[in-house]
Amino acid sequence: MAGVFSPATQYDGQISTVADALPEAAQEFTVVDSEYKSFVLECSGDPVAVRCCAGQGRLDRLETLLATLEECQAQLRAYLEERRAETPRLCFLPDS
Repeated sequence: MAGVFSPATQYDGQISTVADALPEAAQEFTVVDSEYKSFVLECSGDPVAVRCCAGQGRLDRLETLLATLEECQAQLRAYLEERRAETPRLCFLPDS
């Protein structure tokens, strides 16, 4: 979803981004993306994934990130459905 929240797109002659239309979701996604990258960086030093993920609070952290990511995806899906209703040609573009 990183690409969805950043590139400029042209719609009705105006350049806009999904981040402009969904600023809260874009901000939440930026936080999740940053935290996940930080998590992966922390784990990169240990080749045993189970040890890395079994650390105190790690499961809760990952579950929180997943829940926030799912909220962002739901907001994005609703936004795309609105755009598809306005522009029928977009009905052929998948969410994924």
